Amino acid sequence: MKQENHFNIVENMQLTENEKSIIDVNNDISNIIIKLINRRKELNISQRELAFISKIKQPMIARIERLSVIPRIDTLIILARSLNLTLDVITIKENNSLSNVVAIRN
Repeated sequence: MKQENHFNIVENMQLTENEKSIIDVNNDISNIIIKLINRRKELNISQRELAFISKIKQPMIARIERLSVIPRIDTLIILARSLNLTLDVITIKENNSLSNVVAIRN
């Protein structure tokens, strides 16, 4: 079953650039979480086992996987490392402004 992106619900609203930026970040985070979920399942690791490996409590992992909380970046890094993944933050310069892109890789 495909995980629905709960942060992508305001497509037709008129938003300020700042609001659009916040939504973009939330979409990026939810996409990373979906990749973490897929990797956990690919490795056949339960949330309880991931909690043991990562030292992050299982109820928090469940809330993160339900997309009901936005985890801190250090939490995402710990989860990624626990699943043998790397979380990269890449700075991109566009139109004389800098923006950060977060990517996850094996």
